[in-house]
Amino acid sequence: MPPSRSNEPDAREPVPFLTGAWVEAFDQQLQRLGVVGDDAEASVVEYVVDGSEIGAYHVVIEPASVRVLPGAATSPDVRLTQDLTTAEAVASGERSALDAFMGGDIVLTGDADRLRGLTEVMTRIGEASSAIGPLG
Repeated sequence: MPPSRSNEPDAREPVPFLTGAWVEAFDQQLQRLGVVGDDAEASVVEYVVDGSEIGAYHVVIEPASVRVLPGAATSPDVRLTQDLTTAEAVASGERSALDAFMGGDIVLTGDADRLRGLTEVMTRIGEASSAIGPLG
C-alpha cells in the first residue's frame, strides 16, 4: 500500500517565494522549531514591494505560539516594508534583516519599541525563514 500524500508541501521540493505554499512551509518550520513568543504579544507584517504590494504575509507572535499567515494584518503593531530583492536576500540568509534595516532597505513603521522587545523571537523567525529560503 503506497504511503498517503498530504496537502503539505514536500520539504524537498522548492516552493515559490511568497506564495501560499511558501507561507505554509514557513509556518510549519516555525512549528517544527517550537518557536514561541514567551511573554511577548505582537503582530508583525512584512510587505514585499516590487512596485506594488505583492506577497504580503504577517507573523502573529503570542506567548504560546508564533504563526505565519498569508496576507496583510488588519492592524499590525509593526510593519516592515522592503523590495523583492531585499526580501529574497533576507529569506535566504544571505543578508540579515538588521543589516537591511540599517542600510535603509527595510523601512519600519509602527511601534519600534515593541519590536525591540521581540529581538530573540525575531531571530528565531529569521532562522526559520532561512531554513526554507526564498524557494522553499
